[in-house]
Amino acid sequence: MGSVQRYSESDLLSAIEGLLADGEIESGTPAFAVARQAAYQGYASLTAGQQAIYDRVVLPALERWTGGSDAGEM
Repeated sequence: MGSVQRYSESDLLSAIEGLLADGEIESGTPAFAVARQAAYQGYASLTAGQQAIYDRVVLPALERWTGGSDAGEM
């Protein structure tokens, strides 16, 4: 499992909105769906395939958006 940003649900939802606004992820994509599920239900709720999408797409976008701060596990 890759490293996961530590966010509260509201912070992660705000970050997702920022990623959408900045064009880092697009609404309706698997990355968007996975990010929302992680926000509402936690990283542990993701399947192995969803975790791979989170780690490969969402997490790097979050790190770019937040400047790479607060690495840890959710």
